[in-house]
Amino acid sequence: MNFGEFLSSDLIIGALLLIMFLVMMRRLRKNPQLVKLEWDLAYDYVSEPRESDNGDFVATFTGDLPPHGEDVHLIRLAFLNKGRNKVSEGDFNGPVTITFAEGTDVISASYNDAVKTAPLENHKIQIDGNRLTIDPFSIESDGVLVFNLVAKGSSAAEPESLAGSLKEQEIIRRLGLKFRYVSKGK
Repeated sequence: MNFGEFLSSDLIIGALLLIMFLVMMRRLRKNPQLVKLEWDLAYDYVSEPRESDNGDFVATFTGDLPPHGEDVHLIRLAFLNKGRNKVSEGDFNGPVTITFAEGTDVISASYNDAVKTAPLENHKIQIDGNRLTIDPFSIESDGVLVFNLVAKGSSAAEPESLAGSLKEQEIIRRLGLKFRYVSKGK
């Protein structure tokens, strides 16, 4: 057997496939986020003062907005399904509760938008002072649901906590993104 017979096309293809497999496994090991989890519901929000110069952000709020200069913050709260599975109402252990610091009043809260998932209809949201309760909802994989909140008080810029869980996920984690709202048209 000579060297030319040893290097058959099958052997070369097999070696290339093995190298590609090893490179892929090494990359996945370094970054496990490349593989989606089955259950991964997360949230994040954007908050701006009522007197914000960001007209596109303010325009997403419908209805009567409180006047400027009263420690009022406009908050867009988004739930993102980063997992492989659709999250259904029955997958929640109970409602999602968002709590703001003492001295903050949630003035209004409403469902606003859906991306890559069915829009919510007649969804129940309950406000009790500095606490907001959102009933369980359905959201497709890679889907996003957005709620608009208006809160008043010196600590109204961001929620103090969000409590909620799925039967297969202990907590709904915050993504922790830092961004400013930009409209879809830009």
